[in-house]
Amino acid sequence: MKYVLALDIGTTSIKTSIVDENLKIVNSISTEIDLITADGGIVELEVTKYWGLIVNCLNLLVENNPDIALNIEAITCSSFAETVMPVDINGKPVCNAIIWYDSRASNECRYILEHISNDEYYLNTGIKKISEIVPASKLLWFKNNRPDKYKSTYKFLQIEDYIIHKLSGKFVTDVSIISGSGYFDINNGRYWNRMLDVIGIPENYFPSILPCGKIVGKITPEASEELKINPNAVVTTGALDQVCAAIGSGNISPGIICESLGTAMAVFTVIEKPYYRNRRKPLYYKSYNDKYMALALSRTAGIILKWFKDEFLKEEVKSCMESNKNIFDLMGESVINVPAGSGSVMTIPYFIGKITPEENNNVKGAFVGISIDTKRDYFIRSIMESIAYMLRENIEMFKDMGIEVNEVICLGGGSRCDVWNSIKASVCNIGIKTLQYYEAATLGAAILGSVAIRLYESVEQAVERIVSVKKEYKPDNALTVKYEKFYKKYLILSEKIIEYYEKVEVNNL
Repeated sequence: MKYVLALDIGTTSIKTSIVDENLKIVNSISTEIDLITADGGIVELEVTKYWGLIVNCLNLLVENNPDIALNIEAITCSSFAETVMPVDINGKPVCNAIIWYDSRASNECRYILEHISNDEYYLNTGIKKISEIVPASKLLWFKNNRPDKYKSTYKFLQIEDYIIHKLSGKFVTDVSIISGSGYFDINNGRYWNRMLDVIGIPENYFPSILPCGKIVGKITPEASEELKINPNAVVTTGALDQVCAAIGSGNISPGIICESLGTAMAVFTVIEKPYYRNRRKPLYYKSYNDKYMALALSRTAGIILKWFKDEFLKEEVKSCMESNKNIFDLMGESVINVPAGSGSVMTIPYFIGKITPEENNNVKGAFVGISIDTKRDYFIRSIMESIAYMLRENIEMFKDMGIEVNEVICLGGGSRCDVWNSIKASVCNIGIKTLQYYEAATLGAAILGSVAIRLYESVEQAVERIVSVKKEYKPDNALTVKYEKFYKKYLILSEKIIEYYEKVEVNNL
C-alpha cells in the first residue's frame, strides 16, 4: 500500500494526515498554535513552531506503525495564504511572519494607491482593491520599517513555501497561494512587475511558481530523518486551502458553491475565466486546472463562537473536558429551542472588520436588540444566524456577477453542527449539503499529491472515487419567510454600524 502525507496548515491549527492510495484517511492528528498580537493591527506567528508541530504530530502518527512511514510516497500541503515570511539564503526565518489578519500597513497602502489605481490593480490581480491586508502592502511596510531584517532577507515566502523548503530545500510556491499576494498577474500567470516596481522589491526575492499538484523534488535526507519517513518520498506543491477544499468536495466545475466554515468563512466557486464586470467581486485565485476561483472571505465566523465560549462558557468548557464532550456540540444543542430571530437579538459579526461584499477594516462587531430577559443561548443562536446572513450576502453577490449557483456544500468544523446547517438552509433558501469527509482541504491536498505521483490519472478521476454526500438540509418554508424579514433587518443594521464607524474614523473619535 502506498500513502500520501497531507498537511493542512490553518491560521491557528495544523492537521497532519496519512492517506492511503484509496484516498482513505488512515490516521490524523491536529494541534493548535497561538498567534502573536499587539496594538496597531499587528498579528504575527512564530514560523519555526509550525515545523516543530508537524514533526511532533507525524512522529506520533507513525510511532506504532513504522511500515506506513516507509511507504509514504508523496508529501503535499493545504495552506492559508496572504502572509509575509522573510527568510535568509538557508531558508531560516529572519523574523516572525506577518499573517493575513495583520493590518499595520495602512500608510503603505496609501502610497501604493498614489501609483496604482484600484481599477488597474483589479484588472491585473483580480483583487477588488488595494488594502493593508494584502502582502504587497505588508512587504512595503517591512522594507520601510525593518531595514536591517530586509537586508538579511533572501526570499519572501508564505507558509506552504516554507514547508516545501523545509522538506525539499527548494524555494517554490504554487499558483493558487501566490494569487492573493497583490503582486501576481492572474491573466498571465506570473509576477506582476508593475507592483514590484512600485514597492521596490525585485522579482528575484520571490520563489519560483509552479502549478498546484506538481512534483517539486525529493525529500532531503535531513527532513526524512527528522520526520522518520521514506527517504525516497517526493514533495509536491499543494494549493490554497480553499482550492484544496474545492477539490476535496468535488467542486471542480461551475455551479457549485462551497462554504468553508472555520475560524473565518470562505465562500467560493469555480469559474472558467475572470468576470471583470462587477466591482463588488471577491478575490480570484487561479486553480489547479487553469480555471479560476471566485472567493469571498469573511474574517470572523467560527472565531466569534470561540470568543463567546472562552469568555462566557468557562464552566461549561471545564465540564466538557471532564466528561470528554465537545463544547461546540453542546453549544449547538443549546440553541435548538431558541426561536428563529433569537428573540430580536442581532449579531453584527464584523469583529475583525469586513472584506466582502464591501471591504471596511474599521468597522467592528455589535449585539443589537438586547433586553433584560435576553438569555445566554439567544446570543449563541444569534451568532450562528449572523454567519448565515453573511453566507447569503455572498451567494447573492455571486448571482449578481452572473455566476451560476445550483447547490451549496458546507465544509470545515462548522459543518458538523446540524442546527447551524438548518439555519443556513432556511436563511439562504437553498439546500445545504455536507460530505462524508467534512475536512475537505485535507482530502483535496491528498488528491493533488496522489495525482502528482500518478496514483490517479486526474483530479476528476480521484474525485469521482472518493467524494460523497453525507447529509442534505432543506429549507423550512415557514422559517424562510421569517428569516427574509430578519435578513433585511440585518442588512439595515449592518449599514448603520458601518456608517457609525466611518464617522468615528473620519472624526478621529
